[in-house]
Amino acid sequence: MRFVLVLALLIVALPAQKVFHTYTQWAPTTLDPQLVNHAAYLRYHAQLFESPLEMGFGERGHCDIRPGICFKPIISEDGLTITLRVQQGIRFHPDACFKDGKGRQVTAADLRYMFMRHADPSHPSVYWESFLAGRITGLDAWRRRAQDHGVADYDAKLAGLIAEKDVFRLRLTAPYPTLISLLTQPWASIVPSEAVRRYGTGFGTAHPIGTGPFRFKSKDALGTVVLVKNTDYRMQGWPHIDEVRFEVVDDLDKRTTRFLNGDLHVLDVWANNADRLLNRFGLIQTALRRKGIRYTYSPPLEVSYFYFNLKNKILAKKGVREAFAYAIDRRALAKIVDGPGYQLANSPLPRVFPESAPVDAKPYLYDKRSPGRARKCLKDAGFPEGKGLPEFVFDCPGELAEKDRRAMALVKANLAEIGIKVQLREEKDFNAYMKRVGEGDVQIGWTRWYADYPDAENFLILFRSHESPTGTFNYGMYKNPEYDQLYDKMSKLYPGPERTEIITKMVDLIRHDVPWVFLYYPRHGMLVQKGVFGFRNNVLNYSLRDVQLR
Repeated sequence: MRFVLVLALLIVALPAQKVFHTYTQWAPTTLDPQLVNHAAYLRYHAQLFESPLEMGFGERGHCDIRPGICFKPIISEDGLTITLRVQQGIRFHPDACFKDGKGRQVTAADLRYMFMRHADPSHPSVYWESFLAGRITGLDAWRRRAQDHGVADYDAKLAGLIAEKDVFRLRLTAPYPTLISLLTQPWASIVPSEAVRRYGTGFGTAHPIGTGPFRFKSKDALGTVVLVKNTDYRMQGWPHIDEVRFEVVDDLDKRTTRFLNGDLHVLDVWANNADRLLNRFGLIQTALRRKGIRYTYSPPLEVSYFYFNLKNKILAKKGVREAFAYAIDRRALAKIVDGPGYQLANSPLPRVFPESAPVDAKPYLYDKRSPGRARKCLKDAGFPEGKGLPEFVFDCPGELAEKDRRAMALVKANLAEIGIKVQLREEKDFNAYMKRVGEGDVQIGWTRWYADYPDAENFLILFRSHESPTGTFNYGMYKNPEYDQLYDKMSKLYPGPERTEIITKMVDLIRHDVPWVFLYYPRHGMLVQKGVFGFRNNVLNYSLRDVQLR
């Protein structure tokens, strides 16, 4: 009887497991970070794996690069050598692929393996062409030898990939400044060669071994993925929760109901569920706020804009584009679409980028004089009161929400006031839309661009001329030789005053030429349950290691 009593007391004394319940819209087919380029998979990768560097936000809200598996890099004066030193004590998750089942310590050789694995022709990396081809001394030649011989020699010496204990040197064919920010992203996750060799494709389906704050536990027939706390994580005391459960809930209405029932800790807010969660002012409903539920936004890492097809003879006239820019009440549009806390866009660079500060002027703000300015632009362009203009078509990819249609109704009314007629065309088939973009068959498009990596270059490339509208995602086929020269120079400079000065000139050119109408910097709203702290909806760093459940 005494034994039973003691056992009962021990059971009562055990702390409750802290389980974070979240969701995904798709069950993962593989968790190998080199094989999939999809935002939904980044949520898994950020828990299981880590990259050499890490992206965060500084005191002013600007994104910055921080140490990850490695300390911050040292860059040679000529920009051709990047040196990374691995932090001591970082270990892979324990697994049978290691001696005694204990996760071994990460070394510089693991960074070398990451780059070589991307280059291995037998490994279908989705990032090789975009990020690495032609960039690293000797790596392309190594890839060609592997293709010729049918096998990749991972022991071969490469002048561009030098690993010595905890020091890794990367020698480039030309300066590659964006690589620093790219090394913060999951494509550069450090994985152990032992696990890849032992499990093959099973590495991504059942044995995704990394160094992240959580370890893989299971995936069931419904697609639910369970991750558990990595007790050997490099940051002592982290993570703060014991388990993460990713459930597949692809229907937004079902997700909303489950969140309101307390089954999920977080919920995405979109136009199609906002009526159940927010009031008419775009604020969280009082009943939910009284329950301790909070409304939070992601950092603005996107820009929403209208682009003009500059191959169109009429839209090629700057005065016509300026008339659009003056006539459209961007503040009213942003308030309709993004709510009362909107951030008006005044350049292609979201404000989280440090380079956005010097160019934060406010062109084309709408006021009572704007229609008159727009009419003057049309008159100077040879179209007084809009006479002689055709009816333009606004193309919008995807299925528009009701608030998007209200925004476009506002735009239509704004333009009608100065004599410009437009119609809206929704294209639900995104591939069909992109085909028409590539063929130059879009007059004016409404779209958005979100950061793939934390570097202003990721937005500025959208204006670099290219023979194809989809080559650099320059959908409107903007071309300015001066801009191209500045971009090419900027793209070879690492962050610093000279680079920032060039970026300021580039943005000034864009604003002068008006290839876009800047709209707003979209924010993604999330509801968070009472008792959840440290959750951040950052599309460039989805790590849940800071989450606490109290």
